[in-house]
Amino acid sequence: LRLAEMKSTAEQAASNLRKDTTLSAEQRSAALQAIRTETEKELATLLGERRAKAYPNSGGYWIQNLSPTQPTITRVVAP
Repeated sequence: LRLAEMKSTAEQAASNLRKDTTLSAEQRSAALQAIRTETEKELATLLGERRAKAYPNSGGYWIQNLSPTQPTITRVVAP
């Protein structure tokens, strides 16, 4: 039950941030990352460190959706 509540709270906070047009892209990204980091800390407290690390790969995909890693763009320059 606490995990479901944590998920709901984190997803709602992330949704509100994504809709906030007063923030720059950098501010929004930093705030979303802060939500993800705090959620991961709470998860470690709730589940234990080992289980918390495994959780995103076994049904906890929603954590990655809070603040997904930005893809790195590599530019190839022709000779």
